[in-house]
Amino acid sequence: MAIHDRRPLDPLAPPALDATAPASRLPPAYPGGYAWRRRPDWSYSRLALRDLTAAAGLLALAVLLRLPSFLQSVIDPDESLYVLQAREWLRGGWPYVAVWDMHPVGAPALVAAGFAILGESIAAVRLLGAAAVAVTGFLLFRTVVLARGDRLTGLAAGCSTWPTACCRAASPPIPKS
Repeated sequence: MAIHDRRPLDPLAPPALDATAPASRLPPAYPGGYAWRRRPDWSYSRLALRDLTAAAGLLALAVLLRLPSFLQSVIDPDESLYVLQAREWLRGGWPYVAVWDMHPVGAPALVAAGFAILGESIAAVRLLGAAAVAVTGFLLFRTVVLARGDRLTGLAAGCSTWPTACCRAASPPIPKS
């Protein structure tokens, strides 16, 4: 059985077989009933480029779907409080002293990082939210691909975060009575 010189992409997969090997020398089917099939010869850089393309597409769609939220000044009271906390922290205030909130400091810290990079604006907060939706979608995409699913199924899983993450941001806030 002739083996290619390159390592297989998947360390659990058997080595690729020489296409000229006689049929009698091919491995038998494993208990699942399917014989190992030869996979396309993708290079690691090409796979990384495909993942980068998927990430860029997920980010573009997340920004596009969350675009209506960029026009509203207030979506959620918690978001407004995070904005106030982040602004005060960047001006030298201490957490839980400058502006008090009962939530952990993680979300305001991310908003403060967004302000430091993109400037203090509501658009920076909304762009940070779109990036969070895209990162979550990309992690779902990679999880499906690493679990031996195909990329189309991974993209469907990545897009599954959008109904909850985008529809709420696009709808006006519900007034409290």
